[in-house]
Amino acid sequence: MIFLVCLPLLSDKAYAQNAIQAENKNDLAGSMVYHVSSEMDYVFEKPKAFQFLRRIPSDFSTYFKSTFTKKNTWKIGAMVAGTAVLVAFDQPIIDASQKLGNKMGLDGSSPHQKTIFEPKMEIGNVKIRIPFNMPMDVNTSMYFIGDGWTHTSIAMGFWCYGRIMNDNRARHTASELAESIILSGISTQVLKHLTGRQSPYMVQDTKKNPGGIWRVFPNQFAYAKNVPNYDAFPSGHLATAMATFTVISENYPEYRFIKPLGYTLLTALSFAMLNNGVHWISDYPLSLAMGYAFAKISIAHDRHIQYRKNSENPLHSFRNHFQMLPSFWGNSGGISIIGRF
Repeated sequence: MIFLVCLPLLSDKAYAQNAIQAENKNDLAGSMVYHVSSEMDYVFEKPKAFQFLRRIPSDFSTYFKSTFTKKNTWKIGAMVAGTAVLVAFDQPIIDASQKLGNKMGLDGSSPHQKTIFEPKMEIGNVKIRIPFNMPMDVNTSMYFIGDGWTHTSIAMGFWCYGRIMNDNRARHTASELAESIILSGISTQVLKHLTGRQSPYMVQDTKKNPGGIWRVFPNQFAYAKNVPNYDAFPSGHLATAMATFTVISENYPEYRFIKPLGYTLLTALSFAMLNNGVHWISDYPLSLAMGYAFAKISIAHDRHIQYRKNSENPLHSFRNHFQMLPSFWGNSGGISIIGRF
């Protein structure tokens, strides 16, 4: 298995973030305009407190309505077929990945982490512990790219910046991150509890059970007692990381380093989870698709795009500057495109 890693690229001088209060009466009240390119601006209103929580039910409705449509049949079919092919090659791929990890000196025997502090709560007779861990080696650091606390911290960082600097875009980014992280987390957990796929490091005999055992609709009491035996499919870490990367890259398109950096981190996370035996590679396609879809749904609520007065919508520009006309020569015919510059 060859992993393509996109190295971060230094961008040209990006358009500086330039937030201004909208002065046009037709603009949204209390909105801020951000110049993201020479052709268009993003407009963000001031978000309402905890609006991301109120949107969760409607977001799930939007997801099902927009995903399971006739026009998406071929996309769903391609993802199902691709996942099925990867399932057939899961065992040799993870074996090769772990051999490569050993050659690179990446210890994938298990996530090596240290608990920094662990707040404890008691609700009746139930004791709840919330450990805050820190990675102790390179492979575990790569694995932590998808950790829930990592993405919660990123969202909190945007929220703090938005509050301190009175920045609507940062506030919305924080809200959309929280929204898409919750959506991804709920969805992946539901599917894990339905599919019951065994994690790679729990497989006792890889020759007898290559790719692990699937226990569809598992006994939930058995699941709770031995979670790693049932929770491989899909990957919550990868879905959450994809959602975070998509929200940030979509809201800050003028920072060109975000996408190559995001692809690099997603690749590192994907490899780390194969190397430490937490996931199979066939767990990934659905995870990536879900994280991306939930991020796009979250973004669609808030961002408004407006084109500059001295610029045009690219589609309109094409129509105004190019014409397609029928063309005939000899016994043949076709279409000619005439451009005006």
